Amino acid sequence: MTEKTMNGELPKISKDNKKFTFVIGETKTVIGSDGKEHTLYRIKANRDLVLADGGIVVHKGDLGGFIEKEENLDKNSNAWVFDDAMIYEDAHVTGDAGVGEKAQVYGSAQISGKAWVFGNAQVYEYAVVSNLAGVSDDAKVHGETVVEGFANVHGKADLTEGKWTHGDITEKNSVKEVRRP
Repeated sequence: MTEKTMNGELPKISKDNKKFTFVIGETKTVIGSDGKEHTLYRIKANRDLVLADGGIVVHKGDLGGFIEKEENLDKNSNAWVFDDAMIYEDAHVTGDAGVGEKAQVYGSAQISGKAWVFGNAQVYEYAVVSNLAGVSDDAKVHGETVVEGFANVHGKADLTEGKWTHGDITEKNSVKEVRRP
């Protein structure tokens, strides 16, 4: 991954997006799972993001992490990307979910509910992390794997197709294999 200064235009933001804007000049370039370069743009909050209990997660004006396009981060929820985390390709984060530190979510991965992905974790391909599940440290969740409930995938765990190949995972029953339609 290389960082570069942006000289071109920012991606388009829909008029109804009151949640975030792209920051001029703060981009990263990554090679995606498709082998192509993807330019990611840092975001900035246009409003406070408030949880159901009234706690403010993000304040208006706070800088977020990096996304490739508006569709990566739900504009109608409290989902957020923090720090230097990255969301790209067709990945989507929604609900009260968060992606932080140096985590990467890409491919067609889905993060939802109150799920968290952080550390150097990677969630990619068709993986889903939802409910109150967490993926952290250097863990990888990929393939057609679903991590849900209170599951916590951490350490150097590597989950694919509903099976873990090494590392740590708690609440194994919360990891399921799914098939694409």
